[in-house]
Order: sequence, then structure tokens, then C-alpha cells
Amino acid sequence: MAQRQTLTEKKRNRIIGWWSAIGLLCLVGWQQGNPALWGLAILVWGYYQMFAVPTLCGVETSRGTPCRFRAYGRLMACTREPSHDVDKRNVLLRLIGLGRPQRPITAPAAGRPRRAGSAAAMPAPPFEAASIESKQLFLAIVSIVITAIGTIATIIQTMTA
Repeated sequence: MAQRQTLTEKKRNRIIGWWSAIGLLCLVGWQQGNPALWGLAILVWGYYQMFAVPTLCGVETSRGTPCRFRAYGRLMACTREPSHDVDKRNVLLRLIGLGRPQRPITAPAAGRPRRAGSAAAMPAPPFEAASIESKQLFLAIVSIVITAIGTIATIIQTMTA
């Protein structure tokens, strides 16, 4: 009777499976001499880096430290805090100039009913833009740039071949 795999073994096997597929695509592209196959390998690597690589969340918590819960993909956040997904997406979109500016939280405090006219009298609470751990941000940017350059180079090679 087969034993159940531990979480570590499942994680290791998932990583081995992804890198085997990427390596196989590279090998087939090299053997065939077809630039389109190299482009497919680069796109699979880019997908793996953005959406499947086991990593840590990295969103700055209220204590000022990066979140240490697991996430899968450089663009993805942990599932324990729903706000982390929104924060991480906003930081990455603001980085490329597409994000909206941060808004202060306007919801009433828990357990206290909101009084009529109280929102206009109180100033907006100060807020800081959410941030991502610098290592996570750097790896996401590098992965996006390498994937874009590789895809463009493959398209150009395919068109000129």
C-alpha cells in the first residue's frame, strides 16, 4: 500500500514537474531549431513565475513587516488576508502607471454606529500606500521583463525566419 505524500514532497514534486516541463520545451526547441518553441518555453516559465511558483506573500502588514504566509506566484497574495490580494495588485499596477491612488478607509469602527453628519466633521484619517517586500517586487519585475523580451524576440525571429 502506498504512503501518502507529505506537504513537502507534494511541493517538491510540483516544482520538479514545472521545471521538467520547461526543460523539455527548451530541449525540443533546441533540437527542432524552431524559435516558436523557445517562445513557448519562455511563456510557460513566465506563467510559472507569475502564478505558480511557491513563495511568500510579502505584503506589508499593519506591524510593518512583510506577510510570511504562503502564496503561489509572484503576482498572487496569501489567501488568509483578502486585503493582501488587493494591496499587492494595486502596488504592481501603480508601478506600471495603471493603478488608482490609495483611498482612506471610510467605514465606521467596529461596534460603533455611524452618526449622521459625523463624516463631514471629521478629517480623513491618514493612510500610507501599501507596499510589497523589495525582494518580491524585484523578482516580479525581472520575471515580467524577461518574459516580455523573450516573447518579442521569439516573434521577431519567427517573422524573419
